[in-house]
Amino acid sequence: MSMTDLAQLLKDRENKPYLGPQVGKVISPPPGIKVQLGDKIILDNDHLVIAASVLSGYEREITIDGATTTAASPITKIDGKLKFNDSLKAGDEVILIPSTDEQTYYLIDKAVRL
Repeated sequence: MSMTDLAQLLKDRENKPYLGPQVGKVISPPPGIKVQLGDKIILDNDHLVIAASVLSGYEREITIDGATTTAASPITKIDGKLKFNDSLKAGDEVILIPSTDEQTYYLIDKAVRL
């Protein structure tokens, strides 16, 4: 193996720089979601893996300890499900994490700026 071949092998193995989390803007809400990333890129269902917690109809199990309804009838524990009816809407900013090949983006949550 020549030095040129070795140099080429090392170059071929170089990893792409990691882009890190990015912020996109929802153009069209789910179920036919479209998210704009930068000036030219539009991501859709084929390019997004979306966290369930940002979608309407998402349910979580909850337990509340020490709750009371009235002084006469205290409740010590409530078990149940909490269903979220809100979802992403046009104009919302979202946090995106790209895969290493930048073909899939993970939409992990709605972004909030303070």
